[in-house]
Amino acid sequence: MYHYAQSASSSPSGACSKHLQTAYDNTLSDTNVPAGSATAVAISLSGNGDLKGINLGDSGLTVLRRAQPVYSTLSQTHYFNCPYQLTKTPADRSGENNVTDKPASADPIRFALQPSDMIIMFTDGLSDNVPVEHLSILYNSVNQLMELPENSHLTPQDKDAERARIMADVLVAYGRMAMTRTGDEEGWKTPFQLEAKRHGYDFKGGKVDE
Repeated sequence: MYHYAQSASSSPSGACSKHLQTAYDNTLSDTNVPAGSATAVAISLSGNGDLKGINLGDSGLTVLRRAQPVYSTLSQTHYFNCPYQLTKTPADRSGENNVTDKPASADPIRFALQPSDMIIMFTDGLSDNVPVEHLSILYNSVNQLMELPENSHLTPQDKDAERARIMADVLVAYGRMAMTRTGDEEGWKTPFQLEAKRHGYDFKGGKVDE
C-alpha cells in the first residue's frame, strides 16, 4: 500500500488496476521487503459519485445507504481460508508451491454513489468477524449519537466528519470484541464460523486477525 500510495499520488487520475500493478512491481524490486503476501482493496471517487476500484482476495468494501448495505464485494478464494494474494517469495523458497496471484486477477469495482452513502473498506479482520447486517445496527447507533442535543452546534459537514470518525472507531472496537467470541455465546455466529461450517470444519467463535 505504500507503493500504491506513491503511484496514486504521482498520477491521481490513473486507474486503480494500474496503480496496483505498479505497486506490486515496485514491491518485488524493493530490497526493504524480503518477503510477504497481502490482499488489496482500492478505490477512486469522481465528482459525480462514480466509485471505481479493485478488490483482490478477502479484503473488500460495503456501501451503506440510509443504514442499509446496498453493495458489497465478494471474497476471492482458492479454497477455504486461502484468499487470492499478492506474494513476494524469498529466493530460498522459490521452488515451493506458494500461492501467488497477480494484480490482473483483482475483481473490478464500480458503483454509483448517492449523497450520504457511507463506504466501509476493510480487511478480513472485520469481514471474518462482523456480519454485514451488524453494520446497519452500528451505523444507526452512531447516527443516534450524532443527533443528540449535545451535538446540535455542529455543522452538517462537521457531523459527517464526526460520524465517519466515530463509525471507524466503533467498527474496530466491535471487530476486536467479535474476535474474542468462543462460539458459546447466544445470539449470533461470526461469518468465519459459518463459512467454516459450510466447508465441514468445526470452528467456533471469532478469528483473530488484523
